[in-house]
Amino acid sequence: MGQLLADRDRYGFLLFAYAFMPDHAHFVLVPAEGHTISSTMRIVKGGIARRVNQLTGAKGTIWQEGFYDKVAHTIDQLNAYIEYTHRNPVTAGIVSRERDYALSSAEGSCLRDYQRFLNEPFEPQSDSARAFQPAPRDGR
Repeated sequence: MGQLLADRDRYGFLLFAYAFMPDHAHFVLVPAEGHTISSTMRIVKGGIARRVNQLTGAKGTIWQEGFYDKVAHTIDQLNAYIEYTHRNPVTAGIVSRERDYALSSAEGSCLRDYQRFLNEPFEPQSDSARAFQPAPRDGR
């Protein structure tokens, strides 16, 4: 998790939620300006793989090739993706409460990015990002 958070700070993507499961991982994020979801996932997966290999003395890949992505078009969809990510360890029977799972952001480690996203003007970097624009805070 430390590598993921370090890469977030280094490369500037917004990280809203994550959960490392025994055989897969979930990330809810927004690429930094000038990056695509593909380049951001290369950063995320590459950084974590290098760190795991360094700690274990292993070499090679630790992730399956590719990734599955979904675009949130509304704040409700975004929140649903975050909730799904945090609920995943409970659904899998690993813990009984989301915040008890140490390998996720359910305890609030990504709240800063989420609040920043809601409070700052949103500058879409792509056509798909233009579809999702948070409602103004005053409800208009």
